[in-house]
Amino acid sequence: MKKTTLYIMACVAATALALAACSKNEESPVATAATATADNTRTVVYSVGGDEGRTTLKDDAEWDAMLERFCSVAAEGQTVTFYSLGRPQRHSAASKADNKEDQHFSTDDREEMKAWMKAREKEGLTVSVSYDEQSGRWSGVARETTAMRQDLTECYTGTMTCVDMPWEDDMIVGATVPALVLADSTVLILVHDDYTLVCGMPLDGYGDEDTTATFCGTVEQRQTAGGETYSVLNISRANAAYMAGSWQVALAAQYTLEADGITAIGDAEGYAAASYTLSPDGTATSGTATGTWSLDADGMLCCDLLGGGEGCWEVNWLTATTLVISHYTALADGGALCHQLVLERVGEKR
Repeated sequence: MKKTTLYIMACVAATALALAACSKNEESPVATAATATADNTRTVVYSVGGDEGRTTLKDDAEWDAMLERFCSVAAEGQTVTFYSLGRPQRHSAASKADNKEDQHFSTDDREEMKAWMKAREKEGLTVSVSYDEQSGRWSGVARETTAMRQDLTECYTGTMTCVDMPWEDDMIVGATVPALVLADSTVLILVHDDYTLVCGMPLDGYGDEDTTATFCGTVEQRQTAGGETYSVLNISRANAAYMAGSWQVALAAQYTLEADGITAIGDAEGYAAASYTLSPDGTATSGTATGTWSLDADGMLCCDLLGGGEGCWEVNWLTATTLVISHYTALADGGALCHQLVLERVGEKR
């Protein structure tokens, strides 16, 4: 695939990228956010094997064709991750509560896999899909916030099990820990937020023993106190190092959300040409203003220079070049006002 730099000018705009053979890019004229009204029009950002792209689809038939191509690429051994701009994650602020766990799915039916991908996209989730040739099964992970780099993250499918905890000075000897056993017998011990999990404790979202599961993260090599090497799969969401840097707002869109979807779309005021520098030490600057920033336990971006009161912003998409964030404010009639920013990294890519 030819690597493309993302210049996403509208949440449901008319910029197009042909995914055919995952190699050719064709651009069409750009529209503003306010020109898009059709509910079945969507702009999708995606990452395949570390390469980035984006495409605007005019109708459901084009969306079905895109899902078919995603599955074909996954069948070739690549992990596909995608997110649709402008898809509200929840239709009201109240319905967003207590819904942070990743969703895992596995099937040997290609059509069933596409139906699951379509349903998760409709919910406004970031979706990763992979295929295991040995087992013939498709696996998917959908998450509400994704403060991890799409171009650096891989997904791994295997069987959940419990193994003896590698002995380290600060660990409890004799405990067992959850691990993912891959088809080639590789054992990946699960690590979340730099903590090794322990079997017997609640493992919401991690799957039961002897079941097939897929996890997205970074494989790391660690050593025991005795010098033996073992592998872990770090599935932590909040990695502030990937987000630190300077960002320029490329798009600021505003939506009014009701129970049946988006009722109004337009350009958000106050963000035009704004830029933000997020320093590794937690300080933030925008023009002459200074403040602080951090990622919370759910991977949401909290920055007092972004507005939105005391609320934090959902991180919908994060790559070396592009950051997409959303903020929801409850309205008196039960709906919600959503602001979505698309930011492009300024200067050196991290």
